[in-house]
Amino acid sequence: MTTKKSSFSPEEIASLRAESVAKLADALSASAPVSADDSPCDTSDVDLLCPPGFVGEIAGWIDSQCRFPRRNLAVAAALVTVGNVAGLRVTDDVDGVSLNILAFCRAASATGKEAIQQATLELHRAAGINSAVHGGIKSEQEIIRNLTRHQAAFYVVDEIGIMLKKISNAQNRGGAAYLEGVIGRIMEAYSKATGYMVLSGDAREDLRKSLSSELSQCRKIVSENEDSGGRFARRIPQVEHALDNLDNGLDRPFFSLLGFTTPVTFDDCVTYENATNGFIGRALLVNEPESNPQPRPGFAKLPLPGILASRLANLYSPGTYDPSAARVEYYDARTPICTEPDAVTLLADIQNWFFSVSAEDAKNRSGLEAIPRRAYEMVAKVSAILGAYSGTRTVAHVTWAYAMARRDADYKIAVANANMLAIKAGDAKHGEARADALCQRILTILSGEPETQGAIVNRLRKTYARDEIAVALGRVTAAGMVATRTDAVPGRAPVQKFWLT
Repeated sequence: MTTKKSSFSPEEIASLRAESVAKLADALSASAPVSADDSPCDTSDVDLLCPPGFVGEIAGWIDSQCRFPRRNLAVAAALVTVGNVAGLRVTDDVDGVSLNILAFCRAASATGKEAIQQATLELHRAAGINSAVHGGIKSEQEIIRNLTRHQAAFYVVDEIGIMLKKISNAQNRGGAAYLEGVIGRIMEAYSKATGYMVLSGDAREDLRKSLSSELSQCRKIVSENEDSGGRFARRIPQVEHALDNLDNGLDRPFFSLLGFTTPVTFDDCVTYENATNGFIGRALLVNEPESNPQPRPGFAKLPLPGILASRLANLYSPGTYDPSAARVEYYDARTPICTEPDAVTLLADIQNWFFSVSAEDAKNRSGLEAIPRRAYEMVAKVSAILGAYSGTRTVAHVTWAYAMARRDADYKIAVANANMLAIKAGDAKHGEARADALCQRILTILSGEPETQGAIVNRLRKTYARDEIAVALGRVTAAGMVATRTDAVPGRAPVQKFWLT
C-alpha cells in the first residue's frame, strides 16, 4: 500500500465542501424544483459489477471461484474483505469514517453462495486475519467476548435471514433472552470503530483478569529468553495499552458482517422498524436477481494468485507481516487516505443530494427518509475502501460508490415499502391495500433481471393466487411501470418476460 500525502489542508477541504453546499442550496432555492432524477454526478458509465482498482481485482477472483456467475455477491464480498484488511490502519481525510461494513447478500437457494463464503475466508487467511473471522452469532455476550479476543470481529454468516427471524421472534414473543439484545449490540459495536465501546462492570473485570494473566505470561517468556522471534516482546505493549484503557472500554472495536440469505427468509425482515432504526438502513443490501444461473462451461477454480495474497498481507500490515501474531489489532493512529479536491466537492454534492432531495422525497412518499439519510455514510465508506490500496480517493471512486449506495437505498425502500403495504393489507383476501402490496412486491422482484410470469408466481405463491398476480401484472404494465418482451429460446416456444421501464 502506498499513501500519498495530501496536497491540501483540512481548511481547504472544508472550503471545498462549503462551496458545494452553497451550490446545492442555490439549486434548491431556484424556481425550477430539483427532483430525485437530478443526480449529483453522471453514473451512466458505471458498472457495479466491476469496482475500480484493487477491489475489482479481488471481486474478479472471488467470482472465478463460483461455478455459477455470482458477480453481485462477489463485489459485496470484495468490499467487505478489503474493508476488513485495511480498516484497522486506514481512515479517510474528509469524514474520518471507518471501513467496516454490514452487508447482506441475497440470492436464491442452490445458486452458489457457499463458493463466495469460501473465497472470502481464503482471502482473510492470506491477509493473516482469519483468527478474527467468525461464522455465527449466538448471543450479544459472544460478540463482546470476540471483541476482547481481538480488536476486530469479522463475521461471515450463512443463512443470516434465519438468524434475524430468531432474533425477531425472541424480541416479540420472549423466550430466547440471550438473542434479544443482539441487534443493539451489533449496532453499538459497528458504530464504535472510531471510539470506545463501554463495557459492563462484570465484562470489564473478566477482561482485566484475562489481560493481566497474558501480560504476566509474556513477560515471563521474554525474561527467560524464550522469545526467539520477538512475538511476545511485541505483544507486551499491546496488552499494557489495553489494560491502561480498559476503564474507557474497548478501544476502536472493528465489527463487520457479511451475511448470506435467501429471499424467502430475508425479505420479511426488511420492516419499517429495521429499515429506519439503523440496522438494515446502515447495511449494504446486495441482490443477486438470477435464480437459475447457468454453470460456466469447463469451470475450474483458480488458485489465489501470489501477488494478490502479498498485496492483502501488505495492506493489513505494511512491511511487518507476522503470521504468528496472537491478536488482530492495531492501536496506532490510522493513516488517512488522500481525497482529490474534485472528489471532496463531489462528496459534498452527494451528501446534500441525499439529505435535501432523496430523503425529502422519501419522507413525502413512504416515511422511509432514514434510508437515504444514511446512504451518504455508505458512499464515504465504499469510496474509502476503493481508495485504500492506492492511498488516494478519486472522483471515479466516489462516483462508483454513489451509484452503489443509490441502488442500495432504492432497493431497500422498495422492499420495506412492500412489507409495509402487506402489513396494511392484513389478512384481507381482496381490497385496495392488498392489491397495492402485491404491485409493490412485483416491482421489487423486477428490480433485478427481467422475469417470466411463472417465475413471479412462484416467488409470491405463499401469499397470492396466480389470478391475483396476473391482474397485478396487468395493472403495473398498463401504468407504464413494467414492460414486456418476448425472448427466443432454442428448441422451445418463445418466452414472455416482464421488466421495469
